[in-house]
Amino acid sequence: MGIPLEPFVPEKPCESAPIPCPTPKLSKKARINSDIFLDRLKFFVSNILPTRPVLLIQDGHATHISIDPIKFAKANNIHMLCLPSHMTHILQPLDAGVFKSFKTNFSKSCSSYISKHPGRVVTADILSALVAEAWPISFTTLNIMSGFRKCGLFPHNPSAVDDRQMAPSKALVARESKTIETVPNVPSSDSITDNASDASSVDSPVFTIEKEELYGKRFQEGFDIPDPGYAAWLKINHPEIALSTTGTSTTMSSKPNSASRVDKQQVASSDVLHQVLVLPVPQQQKQRQREGVTTRRCCITDMLDELKENEKRRRDEKEMKLAKQLEKEENRRMKALEKEQKQKEHQKAKEEKLKEKEAKLLEKQQRQREKEEKREAKQREKEEKRD
Repeated sequence: MGIPLEPFVPEKPCESAPIPCPTPKLSKKARINSDIFLDRLKFFVSNILPTRPVLLIQDGHATHISIDPIKFAKANNIHMLCLPSHMTHILQPLDAGVFKSFKTNFSKSCSSYISKHPGRVVTADILSALVAEAWPISFTTLNIMSGFRKCGLFPHNPSAVDDRQMAPSKALVARESKTIETVPNVPSSDSITDNASDASSVDSPVFTIEKEELYGKRFQEGFDIPDPGYAAWLKINHPEIALSTTGTSTTMSSKPNSASRVDKQQVASSDVLHQVLVLPVPQQQKQRQREGVTTRRCCITDMLDELKENEKRRRDEKEMKLAKQLEKEENRRMKALEKEQKQKEHQKAKEEKLKEKEAKLLEKQQRQREKEEKREAKQREKEEKRD
């Protein structure tokens, strides 16, 4: 059995890469509590604009809804909105846009450190340096804005989140299963006609997109080979067409009662499953529709959802690419301006030095002239005295 240790923070973090958090806090259980959250809330208020009211979106942790933080938020005109339980991976901007990037960059920093220092491990005294290395490239304005946009919080977009992500698990959804009873004997054409009304109540099988396309092409080309799946597809999508079964192929007829005239010998020679699946719609009787969404509509809806998702993904990638290009161009422009400013300052300093040199040279020449004039004056005085 071990003993619990007190929370530990490195005493000597790397000076070149300090911890990004300006005011780290400790707790005995190494978890956030209401006091720490209240300090965070005060720090938040001191670093935002004075515009009010302010909306603060957070998860529903117990420390976030304690009395003191709520009173402080109310006093500062801050509205606290808690996300639904178990939905932070969909609705929290940090989970959607920042944390994954930070984990990836932090893992890269650790791997890079281990590769550069073989035999050494990542300990607590260098942890802050690795965190500070991954922090600025993960918690960028672009990533944070992308997280809010992906969650549909800002700009407000309810369709940003796919409804299928919030659907219940398949284990919790009751499935309707209706089995077709096996027929011991081949039914006659009269029994097929009599039971046609019951066939419409059988649930349609679920077809994949590939099967839908394949059966659609077969229907357009008229290439009819006995196939239970194709027969069921025809019954669902083209109920007005009755199929008369032959030994090797099926011929389509536009008359709804043509199936009642099928020869008994042909029926006996064909497969039993074909006769169960290929059932016509009786004349002057409306086919009873399935409750809910049909299989064809399900396929089309899934395809439309996938197309919308792909279009949205391409649009987001395009926006991200454009934002990165704009950021690069802005950085290049700023670098060019800085370079130009430095060149101007350097040129100005050079000109000032030249002016100083010229001024010194002029002073020196002036002194020499004054000395020569003094010498000439002395010589004149001497000559006058001699005379």
